Amino acid sequence: MFFLKNIYKNIFSFFLLLITISIFSYNLSSFIYLSKAHARVKPKIEIIKNELRLKQSNFIIGDSRAAASFNPELMSKNYFNISMAGTTPIEGYFILEKLLKKNRIDTLIISYAPFHLVYADSWYDYTLKFRLLNIHNILNVYSYAKLHEDLFFENSGNAFHIDYFLIFRKLFCLDEMKLHKMFANLALYKKRKVDLYDSIIQKKGHVFFGEADSSDGLNREARLKDFLPSITLNYYLNKTFELANQNDIVVFYVNIPFNNSSFFALNSDFIEHYDMYFNKLVKKYPKINFHAQIQNLNNSNFGDNSHFNSDGSNEFTKHFKQKLN
Repeated sequence: MFFLKNIYKNIFSFFLLLITISIFSYNLSSFIYLSKAHARVKPKIEIIKNELRLKQSNFIIGDSRAAASFNPELMSKNYFNISMAGTTPIEGYFILEKLLKKNRIDTLIISYAPFHLVYADSWYDYTLKFRLLNIHNILNVYSYAKLHEDLFFENSGNAFHIDYFLIFRKLFCLDEMKLHKMFANLALYKKRKVDLYDSIIQKKGHVFFGEADSSDGLNREARLKDFLPSITLNYYLNKTFELANQNDIVVFYVNIPFNNSSFFALNSDFIEHYDMYFNKLVKKYPKINFHAQIQNLNNSNFGDNSHFNSDGSNEFTKHFKQKLN
C-alpha cells in the first residue's frame, strides 16, 4: 500500500512539474523566444489584438514576400503592412476577422506566394510557436483538414496525421527551454526591440528578409512540379474573400513577381494549373481586383531567391500604386 502511494505521489509530482514548466514557458515566452523572427511579428500581433492602436484603415495581409514588397510609405493611402513570414490564407482569414472587430477597413491587399496555397511551410515554427491563432481557431483548422485528409502543414504524400506532442511543444515553447537559448535571447532582447520592433512600426510594417544586391537563386515554386492547391488553404482563402465582401471592403489580390531565374525555371504544368485556379476565382468573385498573374523582374531587384531588396520593393510599390488610384 505504501509502495502504491509513492507511485501515485511520483506521478502527481511529475505532472505538476510538467504543468509548472509549461506555465513558466508560456508566461515568459516573449523573452524566451524573442528571436529576430518573433521581433518582426510582435508589433503586428499587437495591432491585430488591438493592443497597439494605429489609425490605418487600409491593410496588407500576406506572407513574407508581401511584407518585403509593399512599402506603405510610398503608397497613396493610409496603409499598414500586417503581412507576416510563413503565413497562409488560414492565418489571413483569422487576422481579418480580428481586425474587423475593432477597425473599419476600406481597402485590403491580399498577397500569398503561390506555394503558400499548396502547403504551409511554417505552421509549427511560426503559427503555433508565436500563437498567431488561439486554441479554438487551431482546432477548427485541424477539424476541417482532417475531414478532407488534407496535409496542408506538410509538403509530402504521407497519410494524414496530427502530431499532438509537437503541437504541445510549439504552443508552450518547450523547444526553447534551453539555458543557452534563454540567455542568448534575453541578452539580445533590448537590441532586437529597438532595431526591429520600433523600426517596423515606423515603417508601417514594411520589413526586408533578403538584402543582397541581386539573387539568381530559385524560389520554392521553381522546385514544384505542379500547382496542387491545398483543400484547407483554398477553403480559408475563399472565406477571406467572402468576409471582405460582406464588409464592403475593396480587395486587391496580388501575386508578387518572381526573379527571372525562378520564372524561367517554372514547370509548364505548374503555370497551367495555377492560371486555371485563379481564372475560377476571378469568375467567382467579380468584385475583387485580381492581379494574380505570374510575372517576373530582373534578378537585381531581389535580395534573396524569394524577396525583393530595397530597389525591387520601391519599383514594385510605385508601379502597383498606380492601380490603387
